[in-house]
Amino acid sequence: MEKEKTYWEQRDQANWLRIRDRNTAFFHKFASQRRHMNRIRVLENDVGDITNNECEMEEIALNYFKNIFFHERGGKYGAYFF
Repeated sequence: MEKEKTYWEQRDQANWLRIRDRNTAFFHKFASQRRHMNRIRVLENDVGDITNNECEMEEIALNYFKNIFFHERGGKYGAYFF
């Protein structure tokens, strides 16, 4: 029983390696879908306003991480990042 299990595991691995190079459309679609799902579409600032403007979202993120590294850590790591 264990031999058969090992056989099928190795066969699946070999098939995946063989198909991998020929199936670039599949992997491109997979990566594109993942990027789409992980995209941040809106952010909320510290006063509760929600925005989907890219420039405002960039500013919100920058301020958030500045606050983490400057205020919570006493400025110890801020010089390395900003």
